[in-house]
Amino acid sequence: MDGFLDNDESSSRRIGVHIRDDLQVAIVSSDVITNSSKILENSQAYLEDTKNFLSQSGDIIDLVRENATNVENLRDGVLAGRQLLQTVKEGKSTTRKEILKAIANVRQEYEAKKLELNRLLEQERLLQTKIDEFIKPAQAS
Repeated sequence: MDGFLDNDESSSRRIGVHIRDDLQVAIVSSDVITNSSKILENSQAYLEDTKNFLSQSGDIIDLVRENATNVENLRDGVLAGRQLLQTVKEGKSTTRKEILKAIANVRQEYEAKKLELNRLLEQERLLQTKIDEFIKPAQAS
């Protein structure tokens, strides 16, 4: 059973009497109800702000996780690069072996062409000598 008794028609304060099922009686002023209502409204606003804050915090946490993943990926890349450099330094890299093999092939081709060039130069010198031998008697006469 609930009810409010007005002390005075012009007064804004009312007093309420609440009788609960266990027959306990509570006397409540309208100020308490008004204040409770304001507290409830403020609590709801606070809860809404807290909800927004938690939502923003979740977004921030997602960004932090994404950045952490990016940092881990960069770290993995750096470690892979270091491992590759170490492999190259130790001469275990297949790429390095292929490069060294290609260099050896180029050197071999260079040496073969150098020998061929020297052989051709020697032939040219011999031909020039024979030409000079034929030209000298003709010039002398």
